Amino acid sequence: MELAAPAVVMLAKADRQPECEKEMLDAIEKHVRHFYEVYGE
Repeated sequence: MELAAPAVVMLAKADRQPECEKEMLDAIEKHVRHFYEVYGE
């Protein structure tokens, strides 16, 4: 849930506001990288 929920919200925003798509995709990437740093390995 901690990994997926923020990404789903960001994708929903990108879907509603196409001009924010690049910003949201960058934010998702940053979120996934942070999640991996904290919980990975």
